[in-house]
Amino acid sequence: MSGSRPLSGVAVLLVDDEDAVRRALAMYLRRQGAGVVEAKSYAEAADQLLARKFHIVVSDVMLGDGSGLTLGRLCRTFKPPVAFLAITGAIEDDILDDDVTPTTVFLQKPFALDELRARVLDALGRTAAAAQEH
Repeated sequence: MSGSRPLSGVAVLLVDDEDAVRRALAMYLRRQGAGVVEAKSYAEAADQLLARKFHIVVSDVMLGDGSGLTLGRLCRTFKPPVAFLAITGAIEDDILDDDVTPTTVFLQKPFALDELRARVLDALGRTAAAAQEH
């Protein structure tokens, strides 16, 4: 991955029910070189995840029609698994959910865009390492 476009070649499914937030994050990820598909709901994201190949899902935890963390569980069913980054306003320690695993990476709101890039790369690395262990 090049220094100026560190996410070049990375297929991202970006899920957020707030249009302005989703569009801004998508624009940033595209500038970093990622190919981004946007979804505004859990249902739309699940359909996209089953229809296309993604390297990572970046999702808000609180969606109007479901939990982003449930998408994380779905990500782990693929071979190879799809990385998952959960964006949340909650403190990570406050999230007690069966859908959270050691490969789930969290990004707490508010955040700087360079932190988003760093967490995406972290999630991709963790998922690749976990896949090699199995």
